[in-house]
Amino acid sequence: MRFGAWTGALSTRTFFNGSVDEVRFWDSALSPSDIAAGLDCQISGDELGLIAYWDFNQGVAGGNNADENILQDRTPLLLDGQLTDFQLSGTASNWLDSGSPDIYCDFVSVDDPSATFGNLSFYPNPTLGPLQLDGVFLGKVAVEIFNTQGQLIGKEELHLGDDLDLSGAPAGVYLIKTSIGKQQFVNRIVKL
Repeated sequence: MRFGAWTGALSTRTFFNGSVDEVRFWDSALSPSDIAAGLDCQISGDELGLIAYWDFNQGVAGGNNADENILQDRTPLLLDGQLTDFQLSGTASNWLDSGSPDIYCDFVSVDDPSATFGNLSFYPNPTLGPLQLDGVFLGKVAVEIFNTQGQLIGKEELHLGDDLDLSGAPAGVYLIKTSIGKQQFVNRIVKL
């Protein structure tokens, strides 16, 4: 399997002109809301149904990476890839900094009764509106709510036991970014 190149006849050989930050293979098709929930965040590599995951977080961005031509698969299957036709030096045809913060996502099915990440959870999920923040932490938690198009629709600070009320929001899928200090997590909540 090849990514980023059409290797037909030499006269028609073409290459992808752009950057790739991650490639994920799942054992079944993901819904648009599942794709949106995992967009712009990292996963651990051991998610249920994940077959292969290359996060491209290797090498030195824009540096000399001549010896860094194996693309590591982050799943337990270890389906590593081989980089070919890469200069692996400078800012073109090399490892790049994605520029994205290290935000980690948990994939939560709509049928899952709770959305849990780190030591925090919001329940019930799915919800008709009010969600309760539960977990083991001290102090306040910064919460940002995004729609699946990535637009910020709300921002709050919560304490243990506080409610996050989505009653006024239309039915759909929402991404909730929660920050405790420098740790950030993203989770998917379904509003009925």
